[in-house]
Amino acid sequence: MAKLDPSSSAATRAPCYPFHPFGGVIGTRCGCPDVNKFPSASIKPISIASCVLSHIPKMTEVKFSPLAYCKVILHAVKYPHASVNGVLLAPENAKRDGTLIIEDAVPLFHMALTLAPMAEVALQQIDSYASKNKLIIAGYYEASEFFDESDVRKANRMSYKIHENFPGSCYVTLRNELLSLEQRQVPLYASTKLDDSGCWSLPGKKVKLEKESVTLHAASILINLQTYDELVDFDNHLDCPSKDWTNSDLELTIQEALNNPDDEDEEDSDEGVELANN
Repeated sequence: MAKLDPSSSAATRAPCYPFHPFGGVIGTRCGCPDVNKFPSASIKPISIASCVLSHIPKMTEVKFSPLAYCKVILHAVKYPHASVNGVLLAPENAKRDGTLIIEDAVPLFHMALTLAPMAEVALQQIDSYASKNKLIIAGYYEASEFFDESDVRKANRMSYKIHENFPGSCYVTLRNELLSLEQRQVPLYASTKLDDSGCWSLPGKKVKLEKESVTLHAASILINLQTYDELVDFDNHLDCPSKDWTNSDLELTIQEALNNPDDEDEEDSDEGVELANN
């Protein structure tokens, strides 16, 4: 096989063997460092794999705020008999140092997850709310009603629509086997890229939490106090428009649990002592 001088114009115009997906000689137009392994610029098949792999997008890390995490968990716990879904909001500068920051979550449905007209109405209101608060719709979450379908392989079309509008979005699934009343580990997994067939690459990576130990402890307290009864999703809002789908009151309760976790524990202990005495 003929060898080319990498500095020649012929080298930059020659195709890879058989073809480099991004065009050009391996190590020249694509900028692959593998050219250093082959100073003579021989067109060798062995360098194609490493060159292609270097261009495959990596899964972005996703980090949840304590507020967003607690809302998602409370939504799933409130309706253990049903699948639930919702959208995830991020700051306008959503990615920081390669990490997608999820600041808030908006619970959507627990009855008909694929009802397009209702979803459209909900997304319009959420988009307006997000814009006013300098947020963007940056993801979608879903939890299956079935224990062994945590990955929700047939992702809701809404997640792909969100991805079209924001290519850096995430698709978050809840692993039912990891969900418990006492939160000891994060049961959420996030995918941020599509596979060759155009579907979400699942199960993705476990999401990170800001202040993980505090957040898990607060979530446990909220579950045990049955705070999930206060959560309002769009199904609840559509049934009774006076119910606040932004969950502003619930946010205050979550914040209290995060700021004073020991106080909540003491209340539970006092209640237990009082019941024992009675």
